[in-house]
Amino acid sequence: MKAYEAGVVAAGAAYLVVLGWAMQSLSYDIWGALVVTPVLALISIPLINRAFADDLAPLRPWVWAGLAVKFAGAVAGYNVRFEAYGGSADAGRYHATGKLIAGQFHDGTMGIFGLIPTSTNTAFVEELTGLVYAASGTSRLGGFMVFTWMSFWGLAFCVKAAHHAIGGFATRRYAIVVFFFPSLVYWGSSIGKEAFVGLCLGVSAYGASLVLTRRGGAVRGFVLLAVGLVGAAYV
Repeated sequence: MKAYEAGVVAAGAAYLVVLGWAMQSLSYDIWGALVVTPVLALISIPLINRAFADDLAPLRPWVWAGLAVKFAGAVAGYNVRFEAYGGSADAGRYHATGKLIAGQFHDGTMGIFGLIPTSTNTAFVEELTGLVYAASGTSRLGGFMVFTWMSFWGLAFCVKAAHHAIGGFATRRYAIVVFFFPSLVYWGSSIGKEAFVGLCLGVSAYGASLVLTRRGGAVRGFVLLAVGLVGAAYV
């Protein structure tokens, strides 16, 4: 236990050193992700433990590895959009509008209910980015991490849905494909429609699996199915 505690302290000290260096050497658009990402990881601990319990518990190491790879995919996606493309991508527009919305909220010109996305299509994602930025800050790479986290949970729900719906399914192999297939690592790992729609499709798939198998209550399944489909429909 003492060795574990010492390791935690050492990791924390190393993190603070890296964060301090980043704050002095990099722009907030970059170093802000060093604040957002650990928070997302901490939030994920109870969520993953609950979502992957009982017969799914052996998958947890693969799930955590999938989350880490997804975050790496966000860094790659960020570099492609803002370095290779020079910012001429949809993510740049979402970032600019989201930053404006978050600024209006923090300076008091917009109330908390004004942050709730109510538009459709592209405007919905712009408003969703504003909501994310109001909570996480306006770091571009930090925003990529939040949207990537949404995309990751869409994949996780797909794994749970397949496991519940198909008897004798090779869940571990399927999880490895879903979490590590290159196009799925990259797709959705950015600020944009793909991440949110991926989350909604995963929730819908899981809800449908509960309805079809009557596992966990049909009402709960119908609610998840409806929430996922309505969310995707807004986009």
